[in-house]
Amino acid sequence: MKFPRPLWQDLAIILGLTTLISLPLWLAGGDAAIAHLVHQPQSDMAWWLRQYSQLPILVISLAALGFLLVPPLRKKHPTLRLLAVIWLLSLLIGGGLLNQVLIQDLVDRARPRESVLAALTGTEAALGGHSFPSGHAVIGFMLAVPFFVYRTLRPKLALGFLIAGTLAGLTIGYARMALGAHFLTDVLWAGAILFASAAVFVRIPLLRKDIPTWATAGFIALALFSL
Repeated sequence: MKFPRPLWQDLAIILGLTTLISLPLWLAGGDAAIAHLVHQPQSDMAWWLRQYSQLPILVISLAALGFLLVPPLRKKHPTLRLLAVIWLLSLLIGGGLLNQVLIQDLVDRARPRESVLAALTGTEAALGGHSFPSGHAVIGFMLAVPFFVYRTLRPKLALGFLIAGTLAGLTIGYARMALGAHFLTDVLWAGAILFASAAVFVRIPLLRKDIPTWATAGFIALALFSL
């Protein structure tokens, strides 16, 4: 598989652009200002997205697991097999291990409703929380993962996935911001971490080859446990 640019350039674009947007927000207090502006804790749409936004991604992930369980299918459709593997790894490692375990615990940023919105919500300001980055926003950004598999094979289709995933991630992220659960930079970095993970995984040569059934079964067992 050929790539339009080296990995370091992809990572520089993803992480550099996110930093370029985030840094002024941090330094100028834009995060707090936006948190106040969009705060709508009674929003029905925000609560609905909080409860159900993960369901389509869960269904797609289970379908990817089922696809990998059928050797004739995954051997006949190597590109779909690669997509299924990249999808699951991006979700489990990029969206799960990195986003919601390592980075959230490391940064331990208080949520808006615990800090800058505390006076509005009637709660005391907290020193810690799991605001950065947004776990729910990752669910929407997942729809952009196929971009990294198809961007040289079917550029127009890939661009469609990238746009759809970015819009979905920002929409869910906005809903979480409305509930006071996340800052805008939490949402932006959720997408950046996921996109960077997908860009790395798609370049691993081993993942482009079929693996033995026993290894597939072990991978699927791990994925099911993680999901």
